[in-house]
Amino acid sequence: MAVLIWIMIYPMVMKVDFKSIKNIGKNPKGLFVTWIVNWLGRFRRAFVQMMKQ
Repeated sequence: MAVLIWIMIYPMVMKVDFKSIKNIGKNPKGLFVTWIVNWLGRFRRAFVQMMKQ
């Protein structure tokens, strides 16, 4: 199963431009938006779990 998942993900990984990662500090807005959305999702899931109890 792990091999099949790797075969599915590998092409997406190869399309990443790793050289552009060092330029993230010049325009970090997208990175901040991603962090905020991820953290809000975690708090939302925790809140939903608390309401289920």
